[in-house]
Amino acid sequence: MGKDASDYFATAVTRRFVFPWSWSAGDEAIMHRDGDRLVIEPVRKRGLVALLKTMKPLEEDFPEIDDPVPPPEKVL
Repeated sequence: MGKDASDYFATAVTRRFVFPWSWSAGDEAIMHRDGDRLVIEPVRKRGLVALLKTMKPLEEDFPEIDDPVPPPEKVL
């Protein structure tokens, strides 16, 4: 059976419910029921690239580290 317009409902989120993640274009949320509550939460991006995109560049320089090459070892 196909879905018609009566099968869908729209919801609006007021500004007082500001989240640490953005509702801008391209971001996604998932909506589900939890008992008698309707829960809207962000879709968590996974993977290293997604994590790195959330990080801010460091403002400090890395210190110099004394890391000399170890002496060769005789293995066999």
